[in-house]
Amino acid sequence: MKEFLKKHKKLLVILLIVFLVIGTGVGIYFIFFNDVELDSNVEKDSVVVEDATPEELTPEPSYVLKSSKDAMLATYTEAKTWSSDVKLYECSGLTISSVQYPDVTYYFLGSDSGSYSKWICTYYSKSKGQTSAYLYEEGVVDSNVEPMDIGGFGSSIYDSVSYPTNFGNVVDSTVIYASAVENGLDIEKNFVNMYLGDEVDHGYVWKVDERSRTEQDEFGTGLLLNTYVFDIYSGSLKTILKD
Repeated sequence: MKEFLKKHKKLLVILLIVFLVIGTGVGIYFIFFNDVELDSNVEKDSVVVEDATPEELTPEPSYVLKSSKDAMLATYTEAKTWSSDVKLYECSGLTISSVQYPDVTYYFLGSDSGSYSKWICTYYSKSKGQTSAYLYEEGVVDSNVEPMDIGGFGSSIYDSVSYPTNFGNVVDSTVIYASAVENGLDIEKNFVNMYLGDEVDHGYVWKVDERSRTEQDEFGTGLLLNTYVFDIYSGSLKTILKD
């Protein structure tokens, strides 16, 4: 054996070097190239998630939609049981930009062409010196509300408003919404909130807020882009306020 090793020593050294080179190469492949492949897979998964829209990631919720006429009539009937001299101070149809449940997050909940799943209507009673807000959600009025005192100087604010005396003469939210779209409201890119109430410089009007779906303000709300102001009786556009 010693004679064999001495005779073939050079050949054995060459074979040992070859085996070392092959082993090192295999190790480098599994360490480096396999990591690259794994990183590539992670990157692909990330791209898929980033490209997916909220609608693709979460199911569409179901809700009951009502226009302003339904909300005003229902809440006014309830408010009259609280005080006989109530006046509608404001009524708002609000789009929820996002809401989280245990396993899913919904985006853009409860609005369609001027109808909303939630309306909040606030009434003023001069005799009581209070306001009372009623939530109208999916066709049902929440009457479990706590009236609020308007304070010592509140009457100077609430008494100066030109309140609508006949709700039947107020243009419905669906009509105002359609007019806002005709005047540039982009419903494909932005959220839409609607407000009926007193506005500085314009009186008692319809306001339609157009808010960004992608940009947020300092409060985490969609960035306000435009406000469309309408006459509540004729439905005509008064002005467009730029933020």
